[in-house]
Amino acid sequence: MHILVTGAGGYLGRALSQHLLAHGHRLRGAQRRPGPLPAPLAAGVEPVIVGDIGPATDWRAALSGIEAVVHLASPADQSGLDEASLRRITVDGAATLARAASDAGIMRFVQISSAKVMGEETLPGQSFRDTDTPAPATPYAQCKLAAEAAVLELLPTATIIRPPLVYGPGAGGNFARLLRLALIPVPLPVASIDNRRAMLYVGNMVDAIRHCLETYPVSGGQRFLLNDAEEISLAQLIGRLRTAAGQRPLLIPGPAGLLRLLLGPEAGRRLVGSFSVDAARFSATLSWRHPFDMEQALLRTIQASNLNGL
Repeated sequence: MHILVTGAGGYLGRALSQHLLAHGHRLRGAQRRPGPLPAPLAAGVEPVIVGDIGPATDWRAALSGIEAVVHLASPADQSGLDEASLRRITVDGAATLARAASDAGIMRFVQISSAKVMGEETLPGQSFRDTDTPAPATPYAQCKLAAEAAVLELLPTATIIRPPLVYGPGAGGNFARLLRLALIPVPLPVASIDNRRAMLYVGNMVDAIRHCLETYPVSGGQRFLLNDAEEISLAQLIGRLRTAAGQRPLLIPGPAGLLRLLLGPEAGRRLVGSFSVDAARFSATLSWRHPFDMEQALLRTIQASNLNGL
């Protein structure tokens, strides 16, 4: 299959491109500006320059001869964008690409959204489900939900994937902060934090995306939450990261506020609360199984992080 991947040079794009190439697909990677793709992709991905993503993007050359599209491109840092700019890139950009794909007769289209469209937290014992009414609480999540609606209106055969926090070797953001903290060999005051966090290993995510492309039309027109097969508390996560690194867990009771101080208020708030996702419908509908369990995923993450000097 000849596939266009937007955001091919980003964290998820690199992982997805390597995965798709390994499974025999041909790739074209959309780039905003001229420049070499990362070394592992340079030999296998055909670059195409599309400029800034928004309502005026011309996708015709990028889509020529393409059979499927995965739209990953998204602002890496939303903090510096006003709401109008965020909407132009996230909503109008996705709509323009979906319209161009429809005009080109491309039906296989995977739009990467976010589980945050469902809300910011879940109550103890509860999980977000595909059938729940979305309740996005931030401009980013609101734009992601609007992008979903725009894509499906223009291309009803598209598939929407709503991942939670994605982690793995080289992941940034809140997971990188947590990993750096976890690998400091001192007791951490997290033993009292009994929350539930949905996360998604990057290896599971890229395999799920490929499965959507290869199982079309079963996947078409659907919105799916996605996560790892297991959800654990923040305390369990830090303990497992330390065990994978060959350290003792060294977890002690302490107030959640102290962790917020260690991680920063925003990251601490997000990681201390519960965010649980019931993604069983994806596996059941598409007959998909996670290729990696959490133990494998954390071990691979730690091994790569050690090599990077973390």
